[in-house]
Amino acid sequence: MLLGKKVGIISAITGLSIGLFYAVSPVMYNLSNGHISGHDAGLQSAVISTVAGLSFAAIAIISNKQSKNT
Repeated sequence: MLLGKKVGIISAITGLSIGLFYAVSPVMYNLSNGHISGHDAGLQSAVISTVAGLSFAAIAIISNKQSKNT
């Protein structure tokens, strides 16, 4: 695996993880303070998790296709 590819994958996963943290933090804050119900928090968390899962899958697919080309 090329060094640039490794750095790109690590950067993508790190950026996605940081974004995931900042997306979930307000939901948990609002849930703990009683501003939203558990149902609303679950729905928002499900949407966030779905987007994160699709993003991780896209990173994996692109990485796999790149390994076949090099």
